[in-house]
Amino acid sequence: MLKRIVFLTFVLSCVLGLAMAGGAQAAIIYNGDFEYGNFNDWYSCGFVGLDWAGIPGNNVIAGSYSAELLTIPAGCGDCSYLAHDIIWPDYVPKAVNVSFKVRYKTDQDIYGYSPWDPFHAMLQTDSGSVSIVTISATGVTAAPRFSVRNLQTNTLLPPPPAEPPFFPALMWDYETPTLLVSGTIPYSSCYPVYIEFDICTNNDFYDVSGAWVDDVDITFVNDTSAGAGSRPGGSPILCP
Repeated sequence: MLKRIVFLTFVLSCVLGLAMAGGAQAAIIYNGDFEYGNFNDWYSCGFVGLDWAGIPGNNVIAGSYSAELLTIPAGCGDCSYLAHDIIWPDYVPKAVNVSFKVRYKTDQDIYGYSPWDPFHAMLQTDSGSVSIVTISATGVTAAPRFSVRNLQTNTLLPPPPAEPPFFPALMWDYETPTLLVSGTIPYSSCYPVYIEFDICTNNDFYDVSGAWVDDVDITFVNDTSAGAGSRPGGSPILCP
């Protein structure tokens, strides 16, 4: 069921990474915290909107705005999508650091056996899609090299599949606290990457689930090995 009217907006654009001279280059994700109050530099499809602070029942993780994805059909199949595209490395990287905050809420039976209404986070690269984390009413599964931290207790969830720390929520049956997902993906390519979030219904349009995302950040880690010994300090190699 629909909890409230959500402000919807759709936009498609791209963003370029900004290089640093040291061992890492900061990939500037413009509007990664949604504090501009819009989806500039994000692409969305389905029931995707912004929650903002000061409105009863809204779910802002940090600052004044957070992105919201719901399992309500809105002309995009059974899923709602949110993607930031495109993030270019300026220097040849050896890895990509990814982090974001997320809160998951559901009216599904958390004691069921099916992966009800899963939320996914993925990093898209030139070699394919890399799964980062899956959160559903029945568990949390993080990829290798990634961790999920409960920011309410400042503790790491155990290795996957972990049982979500659910508790009753206002206007929802269950919710998790805010979770910090962070980790590293090996990557050595000058082609861009982009991050995508989605939440999909498990053919049950009555029991709604939702995910709130905020503070999305991506940083490329420079590969200095090719210049080590021949360049002072092992200078990073510029992408063509």
